[in-house]
Amino acid sequence: AQDIAVKLKARLAQLKNEKGFVPPSLSPTPTITPAPSKAPVAIAPKGYHDSATCSVINGWTCDPNNYSQALNVHFYADGPAGTGTLLGSTIANTVRESAVGTQCGGNVNHGFTFTTPQSLKNGTQRKIYAYAINIGPTGNNPLLMNSPKVLTCPAPTSLP
Repeated sequence: AQDIAVKLKARLAQLKNEKGFVPPSLSPTPTITPAPSKAPVAIAPKGYHDSATCSVINGWTCDPNNYSQALNVHFYADGPAGTGTLLGSTIANTVRESAVGTQCGGNVNHGFTFTTPQSLKNGTQRKIYAYAINIGPTGNNPLLMNSPKVLTCPAPTSLP
């Protein structure tokens, strides 16, 4: 048996020298390199600025990064964020129609309503900008589709 082992080792050595053959049992252990992990993909929120009246400003918005989380919505007058006047904010967490649920992963609780501020009720034409505030790892706070809205509210009448 020892003679067979010696002959086998000699033959393996011969094959290795002749053809670069390395039997599996003598091969070095392969190194497995894991694939690099991907950074989370930031997906911008989506939504729609439905209307702006002298009573309320409304619409809907959701973030594909997490359809279960309600978003903040910021409102600006007379210019986009950065140049317009911040009017305030609200949370998009009220029930909307099923079409909103279709856009928001089956969740219909993404509507918003914001009371039109008294400061806009002065008889002057105003532009109202509505922005969805992103919850994703990075990204921007997009202007909602169909925004800005133009609004002209009469000044309150004074009593005699």
